[in-house]
Parts: sequence; C-alpha cells; structure tokens
Amino acid sequence: MFRLFGSKRDNYDSVQKDLEEINLRLEILTEVNKELVGIINKQRVFDLITKRLAKKVKMNFPSIWIYDEKEDMIKLESHSIPKRIQVLAERAIGKPLTSIGFDRKDPRQGKSVYFKVIDSGKPYFNDDLYTHTYPYFNNRIAKALQSISGMKLAISIPIIVEDKVLGILSAIWKENSLSKADELTLNSFADQIAIAIYNANLYDKVQKQLQELASKNLRLESLYNLTSTVSQTLNPEKVLQAAVNAIPLDNELLGVAVLLYETETKKLSIKATTQSELARKAEEIVGEFSNYELDLSNPTHRSNILFQTIREGTPKEASSISDLLSPIVPKSQIDGLNRILRINHIAMYPLLARGEPLGAIVFFLKLNQDEKINGEKQQLYLTYSSQLSIALENALLFTKSQEISNYLREARQRERDMVDVMGHELRTPITIVRNALMSMIKDYSKDGKIEDQEKLGRYLDMAIESTKREIRLIETLLSATKVDGNRVQLDLTKVDLTDVINDSLEANKGAIKDKPRLKVQFHQPDPNIFIYTDRVRIQEIIDNILSNAIKYTSSGEIEITTKVTGREVWIRVKDTGIGINKEDIEKLGHKFFRAKALLSDNPGAVQPSGTGLGLFVSFNLIKLLNGSKKITSVPGKGSVFSFSQPLYNKQKNKRIEGSIVS
Repeated sequence: MFRLFGSKRDNYDSVQKDLEEINLRLEILTEVNKELVGIINKQRVFDLITKRLAKKVKMNFPSIWIYDEKEDMIKLESHSIPKRIQVLAERAIGKPLTSIGFDRKDPRQGKSVYFKVIDSGKPYFNDDLYTHTYPYFNNRIAKALQSISGMKLAISIPIIVEDKVLGILSAIWKENSLSKADELTLNSFADQIAIAIYNANLYDKVQKQLQELASKNLRLESLYNLTSTVSQTLNPEKVLQAAVNAIPLDNELLGVAVLLYETETKKLSIKATTQSELARKAEEIVGEFSNYELDLSNPTHRSNILFQTIREGTPKEASSISDLLSPIVPKSQIDGLNRILRINHIAMYPLLARGEPLGAIVFFLKLNQDEKINGEKQQLYLTYSSQLSIALENALLFTKSQEISNYLREARQRERDMVDVMGHELRTPITIVRNALMSMIKDYSKDGKIEDQEKLGRYLDMAIESTKREIRLIETLLSATKVDGNRVQLDLTKVDLTDVINDSLEANKGAIKDKPRLKVQFHQPDPNIFIYTDRVRIQEIIDNILSNAIKYTSSGEIEITTKVTGREVWIRVKDTGIGINKEDIEKLGHKFFRAKALLSDNPGAVQPSGTGLGLFVSFNLIKLLNGSKKITSVPGKGSVFSFSQPLYNKQKNKRIEGSIVS
C-alpha cells in the first residue's frame, strides 16, 4: 500500500501485486475480527490470540502481557511458546513462565523495554532478544534462545484503547525486516486485540456489577425477611429462632447460632440455632445445644472467644471451632465436630442495647484456604446483629413490662383483698369494746349499779386491750404509709435494749396471758446493752416481731435472746409455732404479703392472718437503722427471727431522713 501511494510507478504488474497483498491482509484482518467478535471471556480472548490468530499475521511465539496500573506491574497472561523452548527458558530463570512479570518498583525490572512501550504507547522492534527479556535472561541465554527460535526481530506492540495502554503484544519475527505494510497489519491486529480485551473487561465489569447487585438484593431481601419475621412476635426466644431461620445459608455460610446473656447470673447460653442436617449431627455429638452454657464469672472460661466478644463488645473471628466451644465441650467431641462440619472460620458479633450486652450471634463458615470474610459480608453480619439487637431489646422490654403489669395487677388485687382484711381487723377490736360497754350498760340499767366488780374489771380489761389493739393497727397502717411514701424521720441516740424488750413484753402481756400453754422467756446475759438507734422505731420493730411470734404459737415456748458480736448486737426471737413454708420466707416483708396457710391435724393450731404490713414496716426500718436480718423456719416446728443493731459507742445524737422503696 505504501509503495502504491508513496511513489509513482507505472508498472502494472507491480501495482497488481501490491493490490493483491493489500487484499490478502484485509482478508486476514477481517477473518481475525470475525473470530474475535462475540467472545467475552477474557481468557478465551487471550488464548485465541496467542494460539491461533497471531500466526495469521506472521507472529511467532506470541505472548500477551497485561498492565496493572494500580500496582504498576506488567503480568504475563497467555503465550504460545513451543514446549522445547519453554523448558529451556524456565530452566534458565528457575520458575514457570506464567509466574513472571515486571514490577516498576524493582530496580532491575523497572528498566524493562516493556515499560518503555507502556509509557510511550509506541511499538518497539529490534534484533536483540536480550533487550526484550532483561532482566530474566542474560545475554548468553538470550542469544541461544534467539538462535534456537530462528528469531530475526523481537516485536513489542502496545495494546491501546481510548489512549489507555491495556498491555503489550510481543512476538518474534522470522524475516530480516518489517515492511510498512507488515507494521500497519500488526498495528491493526493490536487494535483488534485491544477492542476484544476492552470488551471482555467491560463484560467482566458488568458481570461483577450484576453480581454485586444480586448480592445486595439478596442481602436486602434477607434483612427484610429478618426484620419482618422478628417483628411478628415479642417472645424473646421466638424472636431469636425466627431471626436465625430468616438468615439464608449458602456454600460459605453453613449455620448460625444466637446466645442470650443473663446479667444476674453472668451466663451465656444458646437459645436458637439453624435447623439443618448439620446441626442435627452436631447435637448427636455434643448433646442438646441448650446445655451449652458459658459462665463469665468462671476464670477458666475467660480463654473462650465468646467471653472476649461479650466483655469487649466488639466482633471477633476464629479459625477453629475449639475457640468457641472450649473448655465447655471436651476435645474429643470437638474433633468429632470438625470432621463432620468442616467449619474453618467463625465470626462472632455481640448483641448490644445501649452499650450493654444482650448476647451474641455466631456465624459458622467454610472459606477457601487463606480466604477471609470480605468487607460486604462483614457489614451484612454487623447489620444482622444490629437488627437482632433491636428486636431482642424490644422483646425483653415487652416481657419485663408484662411482668410488671402482672405484678401490679396482683398487687391491686392484694390491696383490694386487704381492704376486706383491714375492715375485719379494725372492726373486731371495736366490736369487742362495743360488746363490753353494752354488757356493762345492760347490767347498770337493771338497778343503776354494777355489783360484780370482777366482772366490771373483766369488761374494762377487754375494752382497754381491744382499744390498744385498735391503736396498734392504726399506727401500723400509718407507719406503712410513711415508709411507702419515703418520708421516714429517725432520731438516732443511745437506747437501753433491755428496757425496749421489757416494754414489749409488758405490752404483749395480755396476749401471752390468753395462751396458758405458752411460755415466753427473755434470757438476759448482759443487762447493760446499749444500742445506737431510734427509740420509738426499735420498740415498734420488737413489738411487731414478738406479737407475730405470740400470734402464731398456740403452745410451747418463745425465747428472746441478745448476743453482742463485734460492733453490733443481734436480737433473736425463737418460737415453737406453725412455721413458714420455704417459698414464703423470701417474700416476707413485702407489702400486704401473707404466708400461705399450713395444713395441720391439730384443731387448736393457728393459721396466718393479719395485714402483712407489720413485717413490711419492721424490715424496712431495720435496714434504715443500719441493721441486718435473718429468718429460718421449719414448717410445723417454729421460726427464728433475728436482726442486728449497731452498739452504742459514744456516737453523737443525730436526726436522719430515710428513703425506702417498698
């Protein structure tokens, strides 16, 4: 072509020959173009060029090198070098040809001719193979390979699209020179290659974007399923199982487990797991997952990675299932699990609410060797944990609100019941007073006087005791109201404990007298015990405890003792009464609580009655007066109520205000 248009020739045969050569090259390029059209797999494009198409344009031993702009490296992607020459070349460089490349950061590799081609965007031809293979071959090896291959020229042509160099097409030329027509053909061939590679890159990019979109759609769908599923229930354990069921499994994610953290016990236990064949086989080895329990207060459990996840509140990863199960599950069972599950990666994410741990979600994975969880998956798992944290917190709050609602409902019912009880309790003493007065009036109305003085005294005693009882009931109610309203005022001073106990015995003398088979004793090892407390309130406490002992002991003995221990004194009231059920002991002192009745074959046995306010007041006051309490009881045999008070040690008198929550 260049001869045709570059010089004036009149020789028809010569012109005809040039036209035939041009047509031949056009046919070759057209054929190349047809074979490349429609091929979108990059590796197929590379192999088609080096294995078939390069020969059509007289290129021998072609190879394609791709330029990585980010890494600034040139990497060999495909070649068609004969096996014999390939073996010699690999022996010379000591590694496979497919592993070689040129890194600009390397002082020697950075001098490669290929970087000159990349930087200039222009072809490079010469008759020296050494300059094209430096620094991998020395001059001697390059000469030998040049001779064996029959090379006359080494060719390196840039592969360019939109002024961007994608790589290099290199080959050897077995003719002594490269005509302008050959050069034009090779450049056109390189352009076709560039378009094919560009299209393949574009296809890969589109495919990658489609995969990312599909992955994002899957993640959005799974998040939607998770959110919609867990919102259908407010039962915490159902929320956890629903969440696990909503997370899709794949070739990488084999299973999921969720653990719940109990703040009071500091224990972490499995509440939900993937329902699959793998999970079933795992349970056959280690037993039910619900038995798995990690104790965060146990020092031997601190090596467990879940312990660290909960303590630090940050995601953790492990490559061995033993990091998750040890030391809870024996090593022999863990080895069995590894053989069946083939899990090689575990990701743990804490479930948090306002910075406090609720539990953890664990993802069991099977990754390729040296593979890690990619950033998108990590973000997805983090989103799962966040969504589940919100749902779990809502469920726990709802459960707590239900418990409070039930408690308040029961409390309102107890208070309604107590209105009836209080009505009875307050009416009984007044009725006794009324009956005594009416009897006196009846006797007086006969002759204007009462002859039987003993009878008169009995009526008056009945009226006085009933009035005292009425006053005590009203005082108890007022005290309960004050304590419940957080308005308790106390005057701490020096108090003679013996006087307090004797006053209580005197106040309860009538009740003791009514039970002839009951004996009350006060053992006084030291008559000079002084405590630092409120005189009125300590009297109220002892009166309540002693009156209860008398009320619930029909016969036998009540024993009052005191014992100094260190800087405090313990007051102990022991009776041989009906006793208290074990489940009721913890509830004693709750407002309006009354212990359950105890079955007894004794027709004279007493049963629990009263308002339940006396111990409520007493126990709160003991605490406010810097004391402690102990209660032991055996149903049918009696109870022991003990409480402590600080000893007086020259403390100054002072007034304090208490704040007590009932």
